[in-house]
Amino acid sequence: MVSTFVLNFLLEIAVLSFIFPVVVLLTWRMRTHKSLLPAFAGVLVFLVFAKILETVPHSFFLSMANPAAKAIRSNSILTAAYLGIVTAVFEEIGRYIAFRFFLTKYDERQTAITYGIGHGGIECMIVLGITNLEYYITATVLNEGREFAFIPEDTQDALTSLTAFDCVLDGISEIFLFALQIGLSILIYQAFRNEKLRGRLFGIAILLHTAMYLPNGFYKANQMPHLVSLMLELLILGITLALAGEIYKKMGDNEKRQKEAQKQKKAASEEDIWNVAKKKLSNLDEEEKK
Repeated sequence: MVSTFVLNFLLEIAVLSFIFPVVVLLTWRMRTHKSLLPAFAGVLVFLVFAKILETVPHSFFLSMANPAAKAIRSNSILTAAYLGIVTAVFEEIGRYIAFRFFLTKYDERQTAITYGIGHGGIECMIVLGITNLEYYITATVLNEGREFAFIPEDTQDALTSLTAFDCVLDGISEIFLFALQIGLSILIYQAFRNEKLRGRLFGIAILLHTAMYLPNGFYKANQMPHLVSLMLELLILGITLALAGEIYKKMGDNEKRQKEAQKQKKAASEEDIWNVAKKKLSNLDEEEKK
């Protein structure tokens, strides 16, 4: 049996996981008045790279009967590391492709945050929202004593041992991941704009992304307490946001300098035009006197 208290938490967190990203996106839109197209690009990239293309290596390294797959499946630490690395590589490549080929017209730093809200938002809806709804429906079936032969035993055990505290921690963990996606978007956006730093920032993004998935993977494999995994996620998120914040600030400073340079260039051009016009007028006056 799953308590009514836990069922309510599952349903409420599922609903909030759909509302929260939309509220963040609309608030950001009202503050910046920027286009929402980068957010939809983030949604598309997550669906294509995380939910479609990632299944290709998973089918070989997790599903097939080969030595590599058996070794990964038999070791929870290897499983967590593999999932973290593959997820990070695919999503960061997708993020870079979006900035490099589809969002080239959006050359202001706000683009990175708008994209990150879309990328992290759809992940929040799918990973937390849909999963919690599935858990809620499954738990309801179990409580009503219906036929549940289709439900795996490990899922039944996980649901019956689930607490409201676990539900809250899962929600907090997903909020951390949502914020991480925004921070990583800033790193990759700068990697796209700065060729000299591209390799370094790309590597850092993959490393931080992988590290963020490891604590939760260890927790799900019963190798780490849930609260400890959450604290490690918070530490990794703090490092990511500190780095992303510094980069975002520098991007803003560079954009201000570029705008000032453009204003000065425009003013100089207008002054040159006016000087030429005055010269022509003075020449006309001289001709009239002659």
